[in-house]
Amino acid sequence: ALWVRGLARAWGLECRIGEAGRIPKNEEEARLARYAFLEQEKGTSGSRWILTAHHEDDQAETILFRIVRGTGLKGLRGIREQRSPGILRPLLPFKKSRLMSYASAVGLGSRWDPSNVDPIFARNVIRNEILPRLEKEVAPGTRQSLIRLGLTASAEETAWRSALAKLDEDFLVHASGNRIEVDRTTFLTYPPELRARALRAWTKRLGARLSEGGTRSAVAFTTRGASGHECLISGSVRLLRTFDRFVLE
Repeated sequence: ALWVRGLARAWGLECRIGEAGRIPKNEEEARLARYAFLEQEKGTSGSRWILTAHHEDDQAETILFRIVRGTGLKGLRGIREQRSPGILRPLLPFKKSRLMSYASAVGLGSRWDPSNVDPIFARNVIRNEILPRLEKEVAPGTRQSLIRLGLTASAEETAWRSALAKLDEDFLVHASGNRIEVDRTTFLTYPPELRARALRAWTKRLGARLSEGGTRSAVAFTTRGASGHECLISGSVRLLRTFDRFVLE
């Protein structure tokens, strides 16, 4: 942090340094704390964007990490180049080696974070052990294969979203802030995978998240649930069957 402050002073830039209220318990907690600080400073300064230095190597690590944890198509997209509200990652298309070469060529210094090699962190094991071994012993070009997988998943996810937006016209009878009514007969003519996608999207629209188990229960209920019955599909959203319709609220 002090090195960054000195660099900012040399370039005539303002530098603001923050501290976490307590030591984060894990990587995710540390990540959330960093973004909370950045969002706070963005609001305080009236800035429009937060720019981070994620690069292509980070992308490959993230996609592999999500694969082994059991992600879906959305997670396979990896790190997004732009995330709302106001987060940009302009270096994401570039390899770390290319960025380091550029910095060296133009005389930019850099700093090494020793925590990046600490095997206590799962991401470091992927970065320093698993990916290098995959590249060397299993599949040369693994990083680029992961990047291509992320791009394919991103295109597929965009197509799914576009299809669901159009199918809303077929399914939806009524939609308000906290209630969505769906034509059950039309809904059941589509395959279970698409019905699952739609149910997750509608639940999100109501301000909740549908888990994997909740999705299975919801799809099953739309197929077999009797009229007048209901099913709690998340902590705050229930699914009701009323004759030829079902309702999420």
